[in-house]
Amino acid sequence: MKAEKRILIESMPGLYAVGTATLGGEPFYIAASELRGGSAAVISCGSGDVSEITGGQGGVMGIMGSVNENCLLSIEEFYQGFDAPHSKIVEIQLEKKDGKWQTASRRQLAEVPYLHRLGVLEEPDGCFLACGKLCVKKDYTDDWSSGGTLEMLSFDGNEVTARETIHEGLFKHHAMLIEKDSAGDILYFGGTEGLFSAVRENGSWKVSRLLDVPTSEIVYTDLDGDGKREIAIVEEFHGDRLAVFKDRGSGYERAMEFPMVLGHALWGGRIAGRTALVSGSRDGVGDLTVREFRTDEGGSLVLESEFAVDKGIGPSQIAVRDLGDHAEILTACYLLGRLAIYTLS
Repeated sequence: MKAEKRILIESMPGLYAVGTATLGGEPFYIAASELRGGSAAVISCGSGDVSEITGGQGGVMGIMGSVNENCLLSIEEFYQGFDAPHSKIVEIQLEKKDGKWQTASRRQLAEVPYLHRLGVLEEPDGCFLACGKLCVKKDYTDDWSSGGTLEMLSFDGNEVTARETIHEGLFKHHAMLIEKDSAGDILYFGGTEGLFSAVRENGSWKVSRLLDVPTSEIVYTDLDGDGKREIAIVEEFHGDRLAVFKDRGSGYERAMEFPMVLGHALWGGRIAGRTALVSGSRDGVGDLTVREFRTDEGGSLVLESEFAVDKGIGPSQIAVRDLGDHAEILTACYLLGRLAIYTLS
């Protein structure tokens, strides 16, 4: 495997969040800062042209495409030091002018205190915004006396019509993954109490625990090609290890571990025709690493290859686009305040 690096934005102080969206029928990358009044931008996946998105409050923990055309969804006002009593979901309507995308309007969909992770689920009975709250309240930065919650907001494309808490008492909530499915999307989320799934059944949410290990990031996919999905997590909140668990029929068994320093970025899926696990440490060596796995004759998980894409960058979030014979990994290089793309082949 080889990688080519391209800098898309040389300097975006506080760069934290990245994502993808479709604008005008074309794919775009998105990037945003966690600083107060920090900047945001959309970048053409084709040309690399950058359009600054203005008018935001900063403190962006997540940014993604909305269900509405040419719109973005953003978590705003979640500032450093977990200062987020007034964090909120904002929808940004974009318009193209003079070849650049710009803000046409902004509207607050909901205030969700300490909202740390956001996802969009499309179910047979409607669209839902999954809101992962880090905690309920904080009196100071290291106050972890209250647990987080997982809330579902019904969104009809115009407004939030209902709110429901589907899980409580999830301390240091940080992890969220959405599995897209034509029959209804599945949500995976995690915190100190473990890894959970939420499935929409007959108009209500069914929550189940998959793993009782403290979880900060999640991957749930077949890493070794044996037909069964592995679970890979950053263990503990901003943890110091990447742990991979193998399905043994009666439950998941810890199979492998890899060291991390403030583990923060994690993704699994197809890259250039092969299944891979991508991880990033936000501190220390600040590496972005790709690993591939297989099973041995006894059915045990084996590391087949390990490729250091880059070091000293401190990935906070990544977004991956697999394009068949190659893949692109958009990376928020947190330690450098720089947005980069790595093309792997």
